[in-house]
Amino acid sequence: MFSNKTITMALFGFFSLFSLSVFSDSMINKPVTTINGEIPPGILAPLGNSFVMLDTITADGSRLVIHNGVRLAGTRVGIHIHDFGGWTCVISGTITDFVEGQEPTENPAGTCYYMPPHTPMTAANLGTEDAIVIDTFDLPEGQKMITILEPGYPGYVAD
Repeated sequence: MFSNKTITMALFGFFSLFSLSVFSDSMINKPVTTINGEIPPGILAPLGNSFVMLDTITADGSRLVIHNGVRLAGTRVGIHIHDFGGWTCVISGTITDFVEGQEPTENPAGTCYYMPPHTPMTAANLGTEDAIVIDTFDLPEGQKMITILEPGYPGYVAD
């Protein structure tokens, strides 16, 4: 009666809403300044030379966004979440990804990493060379790609 895709999407939607409601109560209503109990290294700064490579609606109705930018040496993005997850590919340089509940991972040029939904995270360029990254997001039309949780970073909105 229902296709596997329909059932999968329904379950994903249910668990996404459940996760968001649990996360909202514990994190969204207050600022977040640590990952795994520690302040991540790096100076808070947005990506430089940032531009959207693709922003389209796919055949199944979801929004696909591919974004390019430069993470300057010594900087990091503010602690944030993605409601629908995403992927980052490192084109040059090295990015260290800090995700709540996980050990930091170092991602050199030519590698990609997954950004899980509803999980506080930040990404830093701890090296001496600027890093070029490409972020990819597949999300429902009208939904935002990122929610900044860390005060002092552009885009943070206090309740």
